[in-house]
Amino acid sequence: MQTSRFQIALIAAMAVGLGYTISSSSAVGYPAGAAVSTGSNPVVSFGGSLEVDSALDLMTVPSGSDLVVTDVVLNLTSNNDGCKASGFARLVDDLGRNLGEFGVSRGEMHQTQGLDPSGHFVSGLPLEAGRTLRLETGRHYSNCGADHWQVRYTVSGYYAQP
Repeated sequence: MQTSRFQIALIAAMAVGLGYTISSSSAVGYPAGAAVSTGSNPVVSFGGSLEVDSALDLMTVPSGSDLVVTDVVLNLTSNNDGCKASGFARLVDDLGRNLGEFGVSRGEMHQTQGLDPSGHFVSGLPLEAGRTLRLETGRHYSNCGADHWQVRYTVSGYYAQP
């Protein structure tokens, strides 16, 4: 039995068509898979400022969802150009578990700028349903005292099914 050129061309065309049909395409979704809550926008983002050497409850995770913090941006600011300081900011839950800790610093305005930490966490910082996310700040050094300093923050992430 001989195979004609027409049959070879037909087999090749069918193979290319089948390959195209079952080839992988780019996945689309945020973040992906069944872990994302349905029926509402799973993305959460908030920001503000907090005086150094204090703490603030940022949010309580709603029941039925976990929170995954994916991004944190912090900076240390002063209302006095001649002040310089270093300190820390940490994210903790209401049980006191440390989820993340960051160093913050700032030099005098006419000197080098300070450290503005930011974090993008591929796997995220998880917080269970019903837990409260808290931001705590403190200072290691300041040449102007505590009442001149604030930590400005932005925190974002998404809700996921527990």
